Amino acid sequence: MAPSRNPRNYRRVSQACSNCRRKKNRCPGERPACSHCVRLRQNCEYLYNQCNRQTSIGSKSRLEDRVAQLEEMILNKPQGSSQQNETPESTTGSYLSPTGNAETSATSLLPPNDIIALAIHTYYEYVHRQPLWLFESDDTLNSDCCEELLLTILSIAAQHPSTNSFREHLHSAETYSDAARSMIMLRIASASVDMRILQALCLLSFSNLLLNDLDLASFHAMLAKTLLQSSGLASQLSQERSTKFEEQRRLIWSIFVLDLICGQPEKTPSLNEDIHNPRYFTVEDTQQRTSSQCPSLPQESHDNNEERSVGIWAYMVGMISLWNEATLYVSKCAEGISNTPWKSDSTYTHINSHIMDQETFFPDHHRFDAAKFSERSVAEIAAQREYWLPWMRVQINFHLIHSILNHPFLLSSTKPKQNVGTNSFWKSASQLALLHSTWIGRLLEMSKEKNLQLSDPVFTYAAVVATTLHTYWSQASDATVRSSARRYSEVCRTFVIEWGPQWSVCQFMAKLLDEYLNVMFSAQPMQRSREDTDKVKASAMWNILSFAYHRPQCKGKGLFQPSFIREQELYTGERRDVFTFDDPDLDPTPIDLQKNSHEYAAPPNLFFSPNTNGSIEQQEISGENAECPKDQALDKQTSLSNGDAANFSSLLDWTWASDGTRGFHSSDLGFHEPSSVNLDWWDTGIL
Repeated sequence: MAPSRNPRNYRRVSQACSNCRRKKNRCPGERPACSHCVRLRQNCEYLYNQCNRQTSIGSKSRLEDRVAQLEEMILNKPQGSSQQNETPESTTGSYLSPTGNAETSATSLLPPNDIIALAIHTYYEYVHRQPLWLFESDDTLNSDCCEELLLTILSIAAQHPSTNSFREHLHSAETYSDAARSMIMLRIASASVDMRILQALCLLSFSNLLLNDLDLASFHAMLAKTLLQSSGLASQLSQERSTKFEEQRRLIWSIFVLDLICGQPEKTPSLNEDIHNPRYFTVEDTQQRTSSQCPSLPQESHDNNEERSVGIWAYMVGMISLWNEATLYVSKCAEGISNTPWKSDSTYTHINSHIMDQETFFPDHHRFDAAKFSERSVAEIAAQREYWLPWMRVQINFHLIHSILNHPFLLSSTKPKQNVGTNSFWKSASQLALLHSTWIGRLLEMSKEKNLQLSDPVFTYAAVVATTLHTYWSQASDATVRSSARRYSEVCRTFVIEWGPQWSVCQFMAKLLDEYLNVMFSAQPMQRSREDTDKVKASAMWNILSFAYHRPQCKGKGLFQPSFIREQELYTGERRDVFTFDDPDLDPTPIDLQKNSHEYAAPPNLFFSPNTNGSIEQQEISGENAECPKDQALDKQTSLSNGDAANFSSLLDWTWASDGTRGFHSSDLGFHEPSSVNLDWWDTGIL
């Protein structure tokens, strides 16, 4: 049995403030705030005097003995062990350990101050304003900050490859994340939450997201939002622009951004339709405007002048809210409850309307033409990284939303049962999908040329989605469209390969893309029926599209006892690993309509098969330069010869027919290679 603390140490700790006790510093003891906390601009509290607990000497001794036992269990736990390998007893001990014991264990995890400084530099280099904006660059974020913040920053830094040079001084990201979570939860339980704890909770959620642990990321994001609402900060409408209020606004809107990215959509049970079969309704199905206002957005300066106003980060928040709407639309398509996209009351129409609204008030000086990103030097871009990173997020997110909304696969799953006569919607959607997916490739290429390092995981996801579209357009019969699609497909794939491994979540996206390409362009003939093959392809495509909104359920990783989760799984319905969509009840397009109507465009068919002998021949495209081995591999998988094109009639209806009698041709779009002078068509699709 561990010995009890001596009276001298106990009296000394009881006279110290909470911050000095936590850091094991000698507290000066001034009231109401000690000089140490005043110097660090921290809230000084003497929790022991506020509690006034009447505890007997015997119970204190037993409690201290229990603390010593739990501390020994934690210290004997192997460093870096994952949560999945924890026993219920060790997990319980780590969560229920008292504050002082947890902080002692956490303090032992902190590396030397010079390593902490490098981790903070990694945070500012790869996470700051991508997309969270919690601190100013000149804020006091150093080794003297609270342990909760330092542990979450170390959890993020330990994941990035740039820290390989001092990796031996760091524990695993999971170790720092677990320690930070224990300390934050104990602060919540002891009713001692402050600004720094909410900031640490934000970074903890983002760290879980980067680790591809969507369960914990979602839980911590929603917990931060709940604490924010309970604190009343979200209801303060002060227009004061002091440093304190600006820091609060950055925290408030960063929590909102985090909730939009990884929070679960709120659902309310409804018995209105059938009391014997209750259903969940999402809040966005019944949302209405209220009279309550939100806090104003944080301000920033433009071009290094002293005048501060709402800047590009605020418009990035608006674009993220649109992205959240697009992901909910994808979830409806996956559940089969989306309505016809061209209807006036459809979700597709509403989202496009909201996009138009944001375009109308987007300032001219932030637009692509006025910003002149491509004309600026590398040094100029590097000097203004804090502006160009959210600016690039706005631009790529804008094109990603359009690419998702008009993705041929989603339109295939939402096409109507009856579609008689002409329908220009499919043709318009085809133009938008091609236009915006190409812009994603162009922007990623420009960022690489300007050495602007994009660390936000959404950039990797945009590259993955654009690759699925470009591999689709690489089948087009028009040589110009096909050539451009193959080029930007390689640009996006290169971005995923080179930049994707920054975070675990990006590596997972790259894996999804590889699985999709292997299924779509498998060199080995599949010993399956056409129906089974389409199901496998549909499953691979859904895995990519649904990644933006999907929140794993009934896993409880790191939150629940394994026995409790197993009991819940017994009552969980079987999840379909293969998603399918119904074929339209529509006969093949009449030949006379195909020949006589230049407006006809059939609903898209994303899936295609090789010719009868199972091979896809190589097609030479005049005017193209020699290609790298990756290009040649893509050619073997995606190129079509004139003879093979006849086997893709449904695809040609959706893209460009070689005879020019169906669909539309590149000349109708004004499509040109980037080296061409005329870029009128591109100008219609930028923000």
